[in-house]
Amino acid sequence: MKRVLIFLMFLFVIFGCNKKSISQDNSNNQQNNSSLQQAYKYYTEGDSQKAKLLFEKEIANNRNLAEASLGIARIAVDEEDVANAKKYISAFFATKTGKPDWTIAWGYLTAAKAEYLAGDNKKAFEYLNKAEEIGKPKGAMEDLNVWELRMNGYENVKLVLSLKFETDHLIFYANPSSQASNKIDYIKSGFEKAYAQITKKLSINPKEKITLFLYDTSEQGKKLTLRELGFAQGFEKRCHLEFGPKREQTFGHEITHVISYEWGIPSSALFGEGLAVYLDQTGRNEYEWCKDNKDKLLHTKELAYSFFKHSSEITYPQSAAFVRFIDETYGTEILKKLYQSRNLEKSWKELTGKDLEDLNKDFFSKISKSEPGSKTDEHKTSPFSISDFNYPGCVFKKQGNTLTGESDDEPSKIIKWYAKEMPSRGWKTGEISSDSATFSKNNQSIFVLVIQPIKGEKTTITITLQKD
Repeated sequence: MKRVLIFLMFLFVIFGCNKKSISQDNSNNQQNNSSLQQAYKYYTEGDSQKAKLLFEKEIANNRNLAEASLGIARIAVDEEDVANAKKYISAFFATKTGKPDWTIAWGYLTAAKAEYLAGDNKKAFEYLNKAEEIGKPKGAMEDLNVWELRMNGYENVKLVLSLKFETDHLIFYANPSSQASNKIDYIKSGFEKAYAQITKKLSINPKEKITLFLYDTSEQGKKLTLRELGFAQGFEKRCHLEFGPKREQTFGHEITHVISYEWGIPSSALFGEGLAVYLDQTGRNEYEWCKDNKDKLLHTKELAYSFFKHSSEITYPQSAAFVRFIDETYGTEILKKLYQSRNLEKSWKELTGKDLEDLNKDFFSKISKSEPGSKTDEHKTSPFSISDFNYPGCVFKKQGNTLTGESDDEPSKIIKWYAKEMPSRGWKTGEISSDSATFSKNNQSIFVLVIQPIKGEKTTITITLQKD
């Protein structure tokens, strides 16, 4: 009997300890997986810095080496850090065990992106083909299709947007039968003026022309690029915009992304998107928008670290206001360094002398004290811009609040054109006659007067801006 009891106690000790050990192993595995999942969660939410720290921790602890290496490689590609992208994708392929099936296609795709950014298109397409052969997961294949178009230079798009025209700094592609094809002078003038304002403000002198693809509709853009419009690609100096009857994207937003690419990849969408909205050349007052939407505003830390978790209707304009606050308070050079920072948590204090909490208080104080309609930024386009009122074939001269130009067209044709065109630019139509028209927008009105030409002379167009 005593022997039986001893044997039973022995079994209890053995299996009890094993059970405890197995339980502890399961707990550790769950914790390890939880850490990895949190890293990828940060990554998908746009907080690459936190994601990278967790991935590096996994590697340091010799856990989940394949997924963690892949995660850092993908972040490096996003930041166009070719050296680290290649380093960590090599580490991913070198990991012989513990490599989940879903990572294989992502690995080849990430390698393709790294080689493309390094300028080796042959290798890039070799890796792309390997990823395509695997054919899963769905997310990787969707991303692969997008990058294949990008790496091919959007030749498919140029077949549809076959109307090409240029300025000193820009190349345009549009549909020959689109609305854009009837607004070539307006498009050239508007984008060139925006380009001049933005490059001056940022003290950047791009060496290459920027290419702009102008799509008739957002549906057409998504069909051809497999992405939502608009978007910019700084590496290739390209912009993709909707410019049609339903919507005309701003002159400045997407080209700001391309021009500011000279500064590098932004530290956060707060600065990337904030700068693009700040310099979009619409003339809006960012502080006034914040005052009008004060109940919806976010703490700046949400914009800096969790931008994509919130509505773009709030994050974009509020970020523009914060970028303006930094620019006006600390100067463009400090703004540039914050934009370029790879560790914002440290940079707030190092560059401004204040932590983010104090900066947030100062920012909200600035908003509350701003005056209606105030605009102190030199780089902002005046609300009275020649490009806003250009008549096809007419070169205007500006003097004060008056524009004067000449046209070969009859007065009635000119007035009809303005009556049709101005509402699409956000102006409300007022009184219309055979030789004059009025339009209003944002407490301003314009008076268009067309003077009947004397025989053999041109028709004179005079546009006067008045504040209501």
